[in-house]
Amino acid sequence: ELLKLRLGGSSSTSTSVGGGPELSPSAGSVTTIDLSHDGDALIAGYTSGLVVLWDAIRGTILKSVGDAHSSPVTSVRFIPRPDSLSVVTVDAGGLVNRLNFSKMVLFSTYTVETECLLDGTAGQILATHVLPPPPMHSPLTAGR
Repeated sequence: ELLKLRLGGSSSTSTSVGGGPELSPSAGSVTTIDLSHDGDALIAGYTSGLVVLWDAIRGTILKSVGDAHSSPVTSVRFIPRPDSLSVVTVDAGGLVNRLNFSKMVLFSTYTVETECLLDGTAGQILATHVLPPPPMHSPLTAGR
């Protein structure tokens, strides 16, 4: 129930967590979540198209992205990379984005860079799975 409240799933008022940014009720219901591979971050997609990066330990909002999707987010998945914090997001219209989050050390805030992978013209995406990168000594990386 606490996780539901913090993610904004059942609150009728703004969700303020730990004195950080607030999640507005207009974000709608949570439609999809994923936990980072190290367990430190959680990404959530909402019916409004909002994508929120959460600190999974403290339960605070690290970054809200409101301009990546205009329809409900149907899937969010972390990309398994040790050197970056990136996610793939999909919405009900078939738009697929990669969001690359960077921490600004001086201010302890996050910035985000959005890259469109599919523009939605191919139709609805029913399922997603992010494959891990090949090992450094695999035949796929031998010529690099």
